[in-house]
Amino acid sequence: MTEPQLSNRLLVIDDDVAVAELLGDIAFGHGFETDIASTPAEIDQLAGVGHDLVLLDLTLGDTDGLQVMRLLRKRQPGVALILLTGADRTVLASAQRVAELSGFRVIGACSKPVDIDELGRLFEESKQAVIKDDTGAIRRLSDVALNAIDEGQVHLLYQPKVNLASGAITGAEALVRLSVAGFETVSPGAWIPFIEASGRSRRLLNLVLERAADDRKNFATLAGLGEISINLSVLDLEDLELPDHVRSVLSASGAPASWTLEITESAETGQLTDALDVLTRFRLLGFRLAMDDFGTGSSTFERLRIYPFNELKINRLFVHTDRGGLEHTRAMLRAAVDLGVALELKVVVEGVESEAELSLVNEVGCDAVQGYLVSRPVPADQFGLAQADWDRRRSQPV
Repeated sequence: MTEPQLSNRLLVIDDDVAVAELLGDIAFGHGFETDIASTPAEIDQLAGVGHDLVLLDLTLGDTDGLQVMRLLRKRQPGVALILLTGADRTVLASAQRVAELSGFRVIGACSKPVDIDELGRLFEESKQAVIKDDTGAIRRLSDVALNAIDEGQVHLLYQPKVNLASGAITGAEALVRLSVAGFETVSPGAWIPFIEASGRSRRLLNLVLERAADDRKNFATLAGLGEISINLSVLDLEDLELPDHVRSVLSASGAPASWTLEITESAETGQLTDALDVLTRFRLLGFRLAMDDFGTGSSTFERLRIYPFNELKINRLFVHTDRGGLEHTRAMLRAAVDLGVALELKVVVEGVESEAELSLVNEVGCDAVQGYLVSRPVPADQFGLAQADWDRRRSQPV
């Protein structure tokens, strides 16, 4: 019998050694070289070793899966995860959401006792994180991402924003992608943690600023927008010279007031004083500031109180009704919108995917939306087509 070719490295974390070894045997059949950690000491030792996938039991005796996630976030940011638990599905779903918000690529989740066929399917799906290049050589996402940033191999896609009062597209968010064959569609959430952990966050920001400025100069449909949003890492906010640098790059293609800088609230800010200094200077220079992903982090209200935001971007979870039902969703969304209105902030809802969700955000008084209902993110040269398609659809009678 021919043994499987081992190309991926797996870490199994389970406090039951026999179960961990069984899981390792199953993984071996799918081409994984496996490390096993069953004690806190073993977890600490192996958490820093490079793995393509971690199979994590959420219930671990002296510790638990969420504590291990915090360790992995420091040691192997963005690593792919498969979650296991004997707890109920609600706990499993909540843990999966924590993992996603922490920047991990969650392949899936399994309840114990494990369905071997289902686990095998997840093992095969996880291999998409380790992709073969044009020569057939296996390349890890972390290596590809770091090299791409070093070589400037990134491009931007633009997702339209619709003003609900007029129904027109008046803005867009610039979203970065890797310009590497086979990796163009990989979500930034899967590889940006590698960039931040390696100290390349500023290099990535510079590339995004340059691409956005060039696109706005070269494409009339982007130049004509009221505002374009760019995402900033909180890691960059410790650089007191950042506002002047951003202005120097962007000013030739649009006044500061036509640029919005989005700060994700789920990330941790290092030096509060420096961050406040930098954000205040951005406002003094005329830039707009948005708190991104409102409702998913741990210090929402403190940051809203301190930082000089113009805009509140509400996370897509607030408009999806798969958890809690319509009334639950409506109540949470209304509370978030009312907070934004009370603070005199523009309120934008992300991730609107259906007419029902659009109706809901209209009902509670949001200012603008973006999401797949309007358009998927598109290259700069296709933005005009996306704009025309939206105008055509909204002009049709319902």
